[in-house]
Amino acid sequence: MKSASAVAASMGRTGSPPARDSAMRNRQATALAVAAALLLAGVSIPALVAAPAVAAEAASDSAGEPPPEFKALREEGIALHDAARDGDEEAAAESAVEILERYLERFPKDGEARAYLGSSYAMMGRDASSVVNKMRYTNRGLRHLDRALDVAPRDFTVRFIRARVNASLPSMFN
Repeated sequence: MKSASAVAASMGRTGSPPARDSAMRNRQATALAVAAALLLAGVSIPALVAAPAVAAEAASDSAGEPPPEFKALREEGIALHDAARDGDEEAAAESAVEILERYLERFPKDGEARAYLGSSYAMMGRDASSVVNKMRYTNRGLRHLDRALDVAPRDFTVRFIRARVNASLPSMFN
């Protein structure tokens, strides 16, 4: 049986661990911190199971449920966000921002849509070529994520999106 150091050497891992291992440990620590924060905030397992119902309730504004054309607009924005997250299109994040902003003009209390908007801005910051735009878009995304949490503090999807974005940010933003 090989020793751990022999296995590490055969995989090209000698000395200090690579930066990606450190980043993975940071993400795992962040995920554990988010889970602990959710538990400390009093989010129980039944509340997590009921998250879709809570998200649906948060999606409606004071006028009630959005009409079908606005639901389609929201879903299109989220689909473009997901395409940008998966790296399908470079302009998908910008399109998601445009569509979700239009939706949120009419339904500003939709915390989940605002969280997707914040994440889309953060992806625009990730993809920007100038440092100024990286900072501008990332900070704008973080502000929208904070506002989403203000609107829907118990929405699991909002918290998950915010945690995922925060875990992928450089340390200068934490």
